[in-house]
Amino acid sequence: MRFLEQDETNNLLISCKDCEVRPANPIQPVLKWKWQAGTPTIGNTITSTPLVTNLTDDNGDGRIDQHDVPSLVFVGYGQTGGIGGGQDPIGKLLALRGDTGAAIFTVLDLNHPFLTSAHPVIGDINNDGLPEIVIVGSGYGGQGLFAFNYRGELLWDNRQMVADWRATNTATRLDLNASSVPAIADIDGDGTPRSSSDLRHSNHDGSVRFGYRSTYGTGSGSWILRIGRR
Repeated sequence: MRFLEQDETNNLLISCKDCEVRPANPIQPVLKWKWQAGTPTIGNTITSTPLVTNLTDDNGDGRIDQHDVPSLVFVGYGQTGGIGGGQDPIGKLLALRGDTGAAIFTVLDLNHPFLTSAHPVIGDINNDGLPEIVIVGSGYGGQGLFAFNYRGELLWDNRQMVADWRATNTATRLDLNASSVPAIADIDGDGTPRSSSDLRHSNHDGSVRFGYRSTYGTGSGSWILRIGRR
C-alpha cells in the first residue's frame, strides 16, 4: 500500500539537513578578462579544453617555470574549407597570457594542418627544461604528430617518418585518429618523457620506435610514440 503526501507545504524537517553546509562567505566569481577574436560565432570558437602551463619568463630570472605568469594553450577555429577540400575545418593553436588574456602566439599553418577536433598536450619531451606542445596532425602529407616549442615554432613533423615506417612494417596498421589526445609520460621509468597516442610510440625526434596492431575493427590501429632523449 502506498500513501501519497497531499500537502508538502507543511514539511518542517528534511532528512538531509545535517549534511548541508553553506559557506559563511559564498564565492562570488568576478570576470578578470575574456578572450574574443574574429566574429562572435566562428572566429573565437574554442574547440579544445584550455591547458595551463608556463611559456614566458616574466620575472627575468632566465628560466621558464612555475614562478612565472601561467599561460593558456588551446585549439580554436582556424578556417573553413577543411583539409584537402574536406568538410572538417582546420584548427589553429593559440597561447594567451593568464593574467591579461593577451596573445603570446597563434599557429595556423596550412603546410602543417590539424583539425579543430585535435587536442594538444604539453610537456618537456626533449629534456631541455622548456615546455613543448604536441598535437596530432592531418592532411595530404599523411597523419602523424607535430611538435612545437614554447614560442609556437615547429620543432618537427613526423608524418614522413610514419609513412616510411608503414612502408617497411606492412603487417601493422598505423592509422592515427585526427581527434586523438596524445599523452606524455615516463613509460619505462628511465627519466625520459614519452608521448603516446592511440598506442603509437616514437623517439624524441618523432621517429617511430614501434607499434601494435589493433584487434578491434578495421579503423584506427594502435600505435605508441616514444618521445624523449635516449
